Amino acid sequence: MELTRQQIPEGMQDVMPGQCALMRRCENSLRKLFSLSGYQEVQTPMLEFLSVFTSEDHGISARKMWKTFDREGRILTLRPDSTAPAVRLASTRLFRNLPARLSYIQSIATCEDIGEASLNENTQAGVELIGSNGAEADAEIIALAARCLRAVGLDEFLIDLGQVEFFYGLMEEAGLSRDTSLELAESLAKKDILGMELLLSRSGASKEAMQKLMLLPSLYGGEEVFERAEKLSDNPRCQCALKNLKDILAALDVYGLRSMVSIDLGLIYKSYYNGMIFRGITDALGQPLISGGRYDGLPQSFSLKAPATGFGLSLSQLMIALERKNGAPEIPVTHTLVGFCDGALATAARLCEDERSAGRSAALIYDGGREKLTEMLTAGSCKAAVWIGKSGKAEKLGGEAK
Repeated sequence: MELTRQQIPEGMQDVMPGQCALMRRCENSLRKLFSLSGYQEVQTPMLEFLSVFTSEDHGISARKMWKTFDREGRILTLRPDSTAPAVRLASTRLFRNLPARLSYIQSIATCEDIGEASLNENTQAGVELIGSNGAEADAEIIALAARCLRAVGLDEFLIDLGQVEFFYGLMEEAGLSRDTSLELAESLAKKDILGMELLLSRSGASKEAMQKLMLLPSLYGGEEVFERAEKLSDNPRCQCALKNLKDILAALDVYGLRSMVSIDLGLIYKSYYNGMIFRGITDALGQPLISGGRYDGLPQSFSLKAPATGFGLSLSQLMIALERKNGAPEIPVTHTLVGFCDGALATAARLCEDERSAGRSAALIYDGGREKLTEMLTAGSCKAAVWIGKSGKAEKLGGEAK
């Protein structure tokens, strides 16, 4: 037998019955929350044209996507993210009905290098608010992200809030090129302090500029960060970024979330975000469960002149966090198992239908007779067991069957 027939590709995963049941419960809670918050669910194709995700300013690296070809030889990719497809949909189908509040719960697939990510297949839940600008809209998105974590049973979490314009204002002040800025953003995103220092030493930046930029990772904490940051630079771009964060925090007071938010001016994503960015973190996991922010430039790449903000939540990572917090999920079992002797199939089938009509799962046992049914009940494979004998009478062997 070929060995790969019993294996799965690296970065992919099987989801076991208990895990799958937990994931569906979380999906249902999130779907209800999105709907009650005014976000309408959409689904986008699993296969998209590569150009949806690649552009000079907002692209995902093509080497991190699974690619194939259509019949005309055009390059297709498995969906690596849900935001760009949602914006594509809005730009072609919903541009007359903005603002649009969209939600989704769907699979994504990435092609990360070995060691960079444990999962190349994921279920992503998220929302996009397309067509609304300002700190209040951003605060709505952050508050909804916090409600998502509470809805799935994670009450202890923290929101890290940043602003990419503060970083790019410092880049502008230092006179660094776009390419150097992007490289530095990648090092900062990884908290690679040595990499930042080496890159800046080669960039030709002044000593003063280097000192300011090397302080970015330390600009983390409460509102005292603003005082330090305001003294760091009087660049208008930086000052506007700080004012935007203050406005968002003031709006978050409405939702009672200010105490759960930390400022992190070293937070940066090498992606399409161009304003406020945030991530939701919990002690149960070593990486963010939620990431999002404002991405006003992305719609423009689809010829849609509209502001936009949103977030995505990794359900696969959420399952890990919940298991670490609560232990492995209980493996679900069928409520009622029904065994029967020869000639009693019709009676047994009707009993199963009665159980299902009452909202209890039920299944037939075909082999092993009454002894096998008793063994399964004792082993906890069901909550109730019923045997149908030759007389056609139902005999309860134990459990909760009616």
